[in-house]
Amino acid sequence: MMDEEKDAVRRKVGKPRKYANRSERQAAHVENLKRKDLKEIQAYVLPEVKDILLSVCEAIGKTQSELLSEILVRFAECRN
Repeated sequence: MMDEEKDAVRRKVGKPRKYANRSERQAAHVENLKRKDLKEIQAYVLPEVKDILLSVCEAIGKTQSELLSEILVRFAECRN
């Protein structure tokens, strides 16, 4: 029974939640990411590199997270 409930498709019912402010919304988003077993990474890069990352993401329609994950996976595959 528990497995069925865990695998069941969850449907959103009603209106989206209203957040008191942007920080509350951000906190909810971060909590949701943590539940998905994702890990946070932080990196300091030159502003030009950040601009390149943003423009590539926009051009191919991926998030920064998706693009960086894909790049790292491909890099690891090439090394093996």
